[in-house]
Amino acid sequence: MGSRSAAHDGDALLALALSRPDDALLRAAHVLAHSPDATAASCAHQARGIVHRDRGDTTTALRELRTALALALRSHDPTRAVDVRATLGATLVAAGRSLAGLAELDRAEQEASGLLRARVLLRRAHSRLALGWHVEALEDLQEAVVSFRQHGDELWEARTLANRARVHQARGSFTRAEQDAVRARALFAQLDQHLEQVDTLHTLGAVAFLRGDLPRALAQFDEAARGFADTGVSPANFVHDRCQLLLVAGLNEEALEVAETCLRDQPLVAVERAHLLLVAATAAYAVGDLDRARQRARAARTAFTRQHRPWWRLLSDLLLVQVSVADGTHSARVTRLSAEVAADLVASRADEAALALLLAG
Repeated sequence: MGSRSAAHDGDALLALALSRPDDALLRAAHVLAHSPDATAASCAHQARGIVHRDRGDTTTALRELRTALALALRSHDPTRAVDVRATLGATLVAAGRSLAGLAELDRAEQEASGLLRARVLLRRAHSRLALGWHVEALEDLQEAVVSFRQHGDELWEARTLANRARVHQARGSFTRAEQDAVRARALFAQLDQHLEQVDTLHTLGAVAFLRGDLPRALAQFDEAARGFADTGVSPANFVHDRCQLLLVAGLNEEALEVAETCLRDQPLVAVERAHLLLVAATAAYAVGDLDRARQRARAARTAFTRQHRPWWRLLSDLLLVQVSVADGTHSARVTRLSAEVAADLVASRADEAALALLLAG
């Protein structure tokens, strides 16, 4: 009975890390101050790692998670070790160490079974989505959601639906994205997972934006911003999407200010910083600050290259071509780059292909 109670307490603490981060840090500190066994200590360090990761401090997060993994291995509880390894893998991907993170996630998936394997699949899907591997992410999520429903695990079902909504959004399946986000939001509200509930509102706002419903998108983003402020968290992907919305609304100066403020003042994991560098470059280009646009786009390209994210590197290259054309730069390098970018975007059947062909021409 004691071990089941300890496992329940650990699960509750890990859920709190994704609902009320400040409360999770306080509870983890309380656990660690009372000479816990290896299992309880592992859960406490994992919870702290999750909070620090979500606040952009991947250095501290990785240290906490490696401690959590060492304690899990010491506890001789293989399920605890697999769970921590999956969190560690997802955090490594967020920190820009994509290959190392995916290796940890693959190892965790191979060592897991049943409900635990479904939880690993969800984390791997989240990382694959961040890397732009939409088909692979969707495969993991489809398998995971079936398992969670079979086991009656509504919290992890909600998390899977929230991630699947983002994949559908990225693939242009807006009705499916909206359905998944609405269902996930209702489950999170029922389970009192406040932060995750707010994040689904962000997804719904992003879908409204992509549908062209700017008033609804602005209203939902404003409500999400208030919800994030209540938890002391301002996710960089939310800032990124908000900047894109401001750009489409013609509020270019505001978009640049929001992006630059986040880059300057907020701790960011490597994956998030790369995205914000690109959106800052786009905003700088929109307001005519070509020097800043080139600087930010080059930095984004370097980051995406290091993170093995070719699609996003390609978008950075496209922006660099736009900047070169705008300031009248003519060189063999720019000509070659414009032709390569156009060819790659045509091959990908991307919406940006027409613009790339025009620039190359």
